Amino acid sequence: MPFKSKAQQGYLHAHPEILGKAGLKEWDAASKGKKLPKKVKVKKGGNTTLKPDSMKAEACDDRQDNIQAKKDFLRKRQPAKMVRF
Repeated sequence: MPFKSKAQQGYLHAHPEILGKAGLKEWDAASKGKKLPKKVKVKKGGNTTLKPDSMKAEACDDRQDNIQAKKDFLRKRQPAKMVRF
């Protein structure tokens, strides 16, 4: 897998324990001769990291549980009583 930016390349060369020496050589070979931008812009909406489909499904289930809990809470909540002075 090639580096996506010079910033990523610099970071991974400064922390070779992340990929290991063999992994770092593989990434260097894959991105050899390519023009890399200084930095990759983050897409609107957050992170550029990809999540496995199983994690996406779990996150979706968690969101659905939270939405259902909020709806249940709002149904059970008693309306405020009007007080006259």
